[in-house]
Amino acid sequence: MKIKSILKRIYFSIVLKTYIHEEANTVYGYRGRFKTWKDAKNLSSGYDSSLILSKVAQSTLDVLNGKASYERDGVTFHRPEYSHRLLFALMYIKNEESKLSVIDFGGSLGSTYFQNKIFIDKISDSKWAIVEQECFEKLAREIKVDSYIDYYSRIEDAFRIVKPNCLIMSGVLPYLENDLEILDNLLMHKPKYIYLDRTATINLSEDIISIHYVPPSIYDASYPVRLLSYPSLVKRLEQNYSVIFEFKSEIDDDFIFEGIRVQHLGLFLKLK
Repeated sequence: MKIKSILKRIYFSIVLKTYIHEEANTVYGYRGRFKTWKDAKNLSSGYDSSLILSKVAQSTLDVLNGKASYERDGVTFHRPEYSHRLLFALMYIKNEESKLSVIDFGGSLGSTYFQNKIFIDKISDSKWAIVEQECFEKLAREIKVDSYIDYYSRIEDAFRIVKPNCLIMSGVLPYLENDLEILDNLLMHKPKYIYLDRTATINLSEDIISIHYVPPSIYDASYPVRLLSYPSLVKRLEQNYSVIFEFKSEIDDDFIFEGIRVQHLGLFLKLK
């Protein structure tokens, strides 16, 4: 099938799935407003990284062994669902650049890749690398997740070896204490394309620091989170990048936080 034909199919699927859904805040989700990250951290329970790692490892093995279609945050899903906008972006890059080289920053053991593996594997002359915490990198090598994926714990090593033309950040920025420092470090390497997804944003001039309470069905944890100023984020990115398209998350719903609409938005950008 030709690239243009695939792009058209993905595009119409995206259009059909676009919707807005509001939900009320519950005991889980985002609660509280804090002046500093440290203040929020002091009132968070934190999380058992070994427990989370174990859950992610088991759910990934379930996917590899055919017991689940894909996993996200350690939760398995048995019905295939694909990231249509991401696939559209990857096909666009492949069509423009003739090859595809991805760094998935904060990509766990390969959640995004495995969810969309049936399509990604059809893209010729492509490679996929993940930058994660050292414990994830070590675990990926121990359980031999997938020979197609390379794992790194250092940003510099990943960019030097992989030489990516696409950087993916999905649901990552809001959970980084030094988010702008890390973002600037990534941008310094000038990947030609950036795909930013599942980013909790607000239409205000400043970020809001809160605490995210995770439902125990996923894992028992609470930790600091930023509701990012969308105008400030876009302004920062547009210094060196042009927006190809922006979109709403296919996974996360909008919600109201203390009277403020929070939207999980995404951007697909190209280096100027």
